[in-house]
Amino acid sequence: MSNELNDEVASRVAEKLAEGRATGRYSDELDEQLATQFHRASVDPLGFPAFKALGERVERLRTSGPARAAVQLTSAIPGGTAAH
Repeated sequence: MSNELNDEVASRVAEKLAEGRATGRYSDELDEQLATQFHRASVDPLGFPAFKALGERVERLRTSGPARAAVQLTSAIPGGTAAH
């Protein structure tokens, strides 16, 4: 789409919006409502930021160091050695 056509369309939308506000058809909150709806629609429904963060945490734990070396493999409790 050319810039001239974009400008023409934007101008026509602005005219219609002004007419709608003048007649009470469009509320003063319309811009906020549209922005909110656009934001909800633009969020990727398959994007799970918490899931990505979880993977990063698991990787940090996996590579964090010799945690297994700190666990003693002996136990004074009967059968405890098998649990380790």
